[in-house]
Amino acid sequence: MNIGDILTVKIVDVDNFGNGIAKVKTQVIFVKGALLDEEVEIKIEKVNKRYLNASIVEIKEKSKDRVEVSCPYYKECGGCSFLHTSFDNENSIKEDYIKRLFPDIKVNKLVCEDEYNYRNKVALHVKGNRLGFYMENSNDLVEIDKCILLDNLINKYIKILKEYDLSNVKSIMIRSNSKDVMIMIDGSLNDKDLINLISNKDLYSLYFNDKFIYGNEYLEFNINNIRFTVYPESFFQVNTKCMIRLYDIIKENSFGDRLLDLYCGTGTIGIYLKYTWSRKSKKFY
Repeated sequence: MNIGDILTVKIVDVDNFGNGIAKVKTQVIFVKGALLDEEVEIKIEKVNKRYLNASIVEIKEKSKDRVEVSCPYYKECGGCSFLHTSFDNENSIKEDYIKRLFPDIKVNKLVCEDEYNYRNKVALHVKGNRLGFYMENSNDLVEIDKCILLDNLINKYIKILKEYDLSNVKSIMIRSNSKDVMIMIDGSLNDKDLINLISNKDLYSLYFNDKFIYGNEYLEFNINNIRFTVYPESFFQVNTKCMIRLYDIIKENSFGDRLLDLYCGTGTIGIYLKYTWSRKSKKFY
């Protein structure tokens, strides 16, 4: 098969990147956005030694798990992989993938109820005074007005920042604890836009080019009454609710009376386990 070839295939499997898998004789074809049991007309986009990549031309037989995509940037952005299928099916695909990797180990199912607006951090790029994400495997920019995965307060500031002159800005990082916002800008704003930005009451922390200039140096996250201070470069889980569930699973499967939290970043796992185990009279030292 060659690039540009058109053929009809049956999807016999899916991978953890949201691709359907078809097989034609001995050749494996990864079809972006296809679902299990679908019959699709595809176009070959890339030929590798061991497999081919293809895009969907037409869905001839649709999966019951296919849904309408709720994001207008989905096909261009490349930041998400499963918006074309139901949330339940997405979780099933991921669970099956983990079971394949670890067939002899009991898998703890970790599912959060929030399909959207759960991310507490975003890194945005600026190009030609436009704000957005890079296309998948590209430096071409997809301009956005909001992202359905982001905390609502972050989306509020995307809208605010898009009203400013960003011609001297390269990138913008925004964090939110759903109450306050931290912004780190690589570049500069004019004085008028800077004054307008700091006039927003929920702007808690502002950095320019790694230099702290306004508000507080860190953002606070309260996780089960444990206070974490998060700085611009701190590693912190982007899904706060799932972080708590994950750490609780770790806690339930921990044992002993000593805890080593190696290569721990901000140390969230060790700190969480120390204080939650203390409440259970299983104190770590």
